[in-house]
Amino acid sequence: MFNAFGIPIRTALRPGSEQVLYRESEPLCPWRFHGHELLYADVDDTAAAFQHFVEDGPGVIDILEKGHLVVVNGVEGSGKTTLIHRCVDHMRDKLAEWRSQSGQDATPAPGGLWSIKPRVPGISVVDLSRESRKVAYDDNGRLCPLSAINQAIFKKVARSVQSDMEPHDERIQNMLDRHGSKLTDMYEEFAEVLRDRNSFALIILPFIPLGSERVHRDYLRAHLTFSAPRIVFFAETVGTGLKDMMEVAPSDQDRQLVTHLSIGKLKNGDCDRFIGARTGHAHQRPDHVRVAPAVIANASKDIENRTVRWLQIVFYSLSKAAIGDNRDEIGPDDYQRFEKQRRDGLRRRPLRRGRDRDSEP
Repeated sequence: MFNAFGIPIRTALRPGSEQVLYRESEPLCPWRFHGHELLYADVDDTAAAFQHFVEDGPGVIDILEKGHLVVVNGVEGSGKTTLIHRCVDHMRDKLAEWRSQSGQDATPAPGGLWSIKPRVPGISVVDLSRESRKVAYDDNGRLCPLSAINQAIFKKVARSVQSDMEPHDERIQNMLDRHGSKLTDMYEEFAEVLRDRNSFALIILPFIPLGSERVHRDYLRAHLTFSAPRIVFFAETVGTGLKDMMEVAPSDQDRQLVTHLSIGKLKNGDCDRFIGARTGHAHQRPDHVRVAPAVIANASKDIENRTVRWLQIVFYSLSKAAIGDNRDEIGPDDYQRFEKQRRDGLRRRPLRRGRDRDSEP
């Protein structure tokens, strides 16, 4: 039997040997893996948010002239990172099409299902979503000042884009070797290099627990200030919505450089839609573990207090257990036993300071 709730990633474990690994909980990433777009589930308003980005987000001319900041808002576990990856994939395809029309080859190459996509010439995706520890904390585990965090992010961005360029551009190395320059000036100089190479940088910023909403707004506002032609920043926030974005972009001119996407809570029918998306797409194996209707009904209770990450972990775990018992269906008793174990585990778990913000509640 097959676990349809694993997130598939094709990887080379050793030279000449590839294998598809299925992970319990991993953001879908269609700009990196072929086929991940097939697994999206229309839950907690993510489809509407993505459509808003497609229809009202930045166009190629906006990016060419000014750059942009895309901010995704929602509770922890609601799929903000996955939505960002989907927007990056759409934006990269749009920029690749523009480069092709302007006479430069930037067409994404085809590939096998779940395989890693090759880099698209002239379009660098800098994924710092997992880099919060590396850019935000010193060797003793202390949170760095915001200015130092922003400097560390710029260095990682510049090095990543430099590694994509053939041949390398010495101006980027010169920027990295300089100290004390204002970051606004550095990003403007960086944008000039991108313009001269007819290239773009799509930068996924790390979510960093900065201690207060004010400091987090300052972090987003700084990258709005750093926005420059051919640079698009993608960031996530757990703020409350449009009011926070107005504070990030206080002027009308600033707000033209920001696209704000908001993900809501799960609602009635989202559990069924999630299971259908994971088990029903055309490329899924037919021998997957089924989910009994009563399980969906039980899991849908109090659904507005759940997240898509919770759905992912629950049904992956239940499917894995059923496979271990050589069963082809998840039944109501399985779900009730899982919930009891989860509640017992929460009661036994000691409270800890500095808990990982991405851990399951």
